[in-house]
Amino acid sequence: HILTDNISQSAAFKELALPLLDDLIQGKNSVLFTYGITGSGKTYTMMGPLNNPGLIPRSFDVIFN
Repeated sequence: HILTDNISQSAAFKELALPLLDDLIQGKNSVLFTYGITGSGKTYTMMGPLNNPGLIPRSFDVIFN
């Protein structure tokens, strides 16, 4: 998937991570990684700020809650 700069953290999570988490919960292997040039938003997408969490915090929330 290629994300545009106007996709929300929530939409990115629903499109990218949630299907992988469903597979993971069913016992399948899953991997998600980001790739791109410096300053392209990889860390923001994966972690996000406290008031708008990224893929990793949202994934932990699904797994542990």
